[in-house]
Amino acid sequence: MCRVRYVPLFATRTGATLFPGPATADQRRLSDEIIGYWSRFAHTGDPNRPGARAWARFTAATGSTVLSLAPGRDGIAPVDLAREHHHDFWRSLVG
Repeated sequence: MCRVRYVPLFATRTGATLFPGPATADQRRLSDEIIGYWSRFAHTGDPNRPGARAWARFTAATGSTVLSLAPGRDGIAPVDLAREHHHDFWRSLVG
């Protein structure tokens, strides 16, 4: 799922959305969090703030661990991107 669509989706709360149907409370909270991460990053160069799930800088040491941004109570959490997207399987198809 493309997380970028959550930013303009709920930013103005006008009801004009990219999704069919009304936004859920979890989707609105996720939108607010994403807007917060992006705003803090644009202002300070660091998306993190006290009280929010830490967004680790991508480095060789972090490997394929990234921050998942999904609606719901545990939707913002670190995940192993390679495992989540079955990287080994897809890589085996191309040799």
